Amino acid sequence: MSESIPGQISLDDPGPLRDAGRSSGAERLTDDVRRWFNEQNGQTLHGALAFVPFVLQEAYHAGDLSEDKTVIHTGSGGVVFSDAAGFTALTEKLAKKSNGAELLSQCLTAFFTPLIDLINAYRGDTIKFSGDALTIYFP
Repeated sequence: MSESIPGQISLDDPGPLRDAGRSSGAERLTDDVRRWFNEQNGQTLHGALAFVPFVLQEAYHAGDLSEDKTVIHTGSGGVVFSDAAGFTALTEKLAKKSNGAELLSQCLTAFFTPLIDLINAYRGDTIKFSGDALTIYFP
């Protein structure tokens, strides 16, 4: 059986369409659908990886990640608590506009995207978002 990552469908698994006795055309379609799904899901998972703290990524690759186990990282590092100034006033002003939520989302994206890129460039890990605040860990 070929190895698959979580959220992907194994191409070796016959699946429900083959069990139903479909023709070889349906089998080929099933394989095509599975390949498409795995490709799409893989792209989504790769994009989402930026939102998974590096400490958890390390635990996953080491096989130390499970639902009943708490991941504990020990070592030297620094923790930064960051809060954007003026966020409450901005939120109050935008709340009066009909498209205020959309504008606020655009502001947050414009603010956080370069900030997170900078954090990642220095091997930082964004541990938590809380509105306009961040908790960052630098190993």
